[in-house]
Amino acid sequence: KKHLHGNAASTIGGLACDSDGNIFATCLTSSTTGDFAAFEELSGGYTDTVVLKYDKTGEYKWGFPISSTGRDEFAAIAPDGNGGCVVAGNFELVPSPIPDGTLKGIHHCGGIDALVFRINANGTQRWVKTLSGFDNDFIRDIVKTDGGFAVAGYTKSSNREFAVCGNEGGNDGFVSFINTNGITVNTISQAGSKDDAAECLTITTEGQIVAFGKTQSTNIDFENLNTYPNAVYAGYISKYVITVE
Repeated sequence: KKHLHGNAASTIGGLACDSDGNIFATCLTSSTTGDFAAFEELSGGYTDTVVLKYDKTGEYKWGFPISSTGRDEFAAIAPDGNGGCVVAGNFELVPSPIPDGTLKGIHHCGGIDALVFRINANGTQRWVKTLSGFDNDFIRDIVKTDGGFAVAGYTKSSNREFAVCGNEGGNDGFVSFINTNGITVNTISQAGSKDDAAECLTITTEGQIVAFGKTQSTNIDFENLNTYPNAVYAGYISKYVITVE
């Protein structure tokens, strides 16, 4: 059992293990003391994230802080297959008008932005990927695939990373496929004219990606699928087959 103590609230947002038994976790925190005092980068203002790695015996290996003076909430995590991990989530600029702290130099597209970090086995950053448009964008889950990673979430944007699928109205659910070098291969939306969201992902033994989400829509991608138009939300499942040309 491992404890993380500090002067403010902390929450384990995500947890993952690799084939070697390494344990990866994301801890969302506003703390800067106790166990979090080791990370000088933490601001303690709103929400920061610390990515943690333990080996299979529970021995602490490293911590990777994601921190600015705003809200930095990165709960989605998956092993990268090489002793490291990929972490995904969102940041919001409050009160600073530009990214600061460990996000200094990150391009801010507008509203709430989504990011994906790949962290090496030794706890250093390999790359960071912006997955955002000019509006609010959220990543909810990430999984490793053959040849890269898949992320799921929802967005109101119709430009930049989401220009390929546009926006049908409200929040649109999406799945994006990113290669091992952090380059987007494809982004596919599951959307109607109302609010839709892809919430989580899993991968089958055949390598197919399955997304689970929710929708208020009864048209476009959800026409003839959502038979409960008076419900607040209906759940949906979609499956993707990855092809390499």
